[in-house]
Amino acid sequence: MYQGIAYFVFAILLCVRAGASIGRLTEVTGPTQIVRGSEKLDGKIGTELEQEDTIETLKARVSITFDDDTQMHLEPYGMHQDSLQRTVGRM
Repeated sequence: MYQGIAYFVFAILLCVRAGASIGRLTEVTGPTQIVRGSEKLDGKIGTELEQEDTIETLKARVSITFDDDTQMHLEPYGMHQDSLQRTVGRM
């Protein structure tokens, strides 16, 4: 019985972590959007980021502060999912 409860709690923890924030936008100097699955969100200061997000910029510089206070700065004209995945890795 206790083993079944442990598996259930573990499954819930995995589901909660799957959509968890890894950081947030702390500087946005122009048009920016976050692609999350099939959604497109406005990239504004304070927008929370998740593991598989893609950040798209035009004439914008974007800074991200991750939950461990690490910072990343992205330059204009790019799609930056690969940069995020290399920095954060698989959680």
